[in-house]
Amino acid sequence: MIDPAEEKLPAGVRAFLDGDSGADDSGADLAYQELYVEEQVLGQTSRFVGEGGVHFNSVQDYELTPENLPPMASQRRRPTDSQLELLKFRFTIDLLPPSRRYTSVSVRITLQPPATVLMLQPDLDTSDTDLEKTSSSEFALEVARLVQVHLAQTHGKTIRRTEQFPVMTALDLGLKGFGWTFETREGAPLFPRTVITHAMIEVPRGTATLSGLFDAEALISRRVLGTFVTRPGAPANSAAAFTVDLTAPPHGRQS
Repeated sequence: MIDPAEEKLPAGVRAFLDGDSGADDSGADLAYQELYVEEQVLGQTSRFVGEGGVHFNSVQDYELTPENLPPMASQRRRPTDSQLELLKFRFTIDLLPPSRRYTSVSVRITLQPPATVLMLQPDLDTSDTDLEKTSSSEFALEVARLVQVHLAQTHGKTIRRTEQFPVMTALDLGLKGFGWTFETREGAPLFPRTVITHAMIEVPRGTATLSGLFDAEALISRRVLGTFVTRPGAPANSAAAFTVDLTAPPHGRQS
């Protein structure tokens, strides 16, 4: 049975949020960050060794307007100089060498130019989101609330059916970007995996591409003589640049 709040979201929006299809089949990532840890070497000071990494696989978008949300068509107070974009991000966490495990992995997206972030999911705290500080649009605030409710309920149903998942926390860093941190917890190790996250942003009307920087870091533990030693993992180079064409498949407009 669909929650009354969700009835305002058309089936197409719910399918976009819940579906696991539509990834880029070309095999080409938007960006990749290989992670390096500092390792002590006998007779030397130290060296940096590649251990793991994070692939920024793809972004899909769904432009949200009163016109493609019929139950909300009367709410036309959204500024005409902006557009609302629902984004689905796909990241893949790399395998690690033997005797290693991830303690946490963080990804960060910095859009250039910056965009107003209305919602980030999944997020550990989904109860109260202060959307008023980020948008004056009643339409945008209501859509963000409805999408957040839908994703939180879907995530909750998944957890009840399966084992515990690692903790996933959203990070809104303002002009410095946004992202997510994935952390292991008891009974839920952070295995290499593909992770799907969502964001809702406001951009200037007519925006056809999203450009920015992708960065990642991690805490990686290595078993040494029966004890796990945790070390930070970071890219050797600066953040990787990416560009997404919002009008081209598989990222093209949904309606």
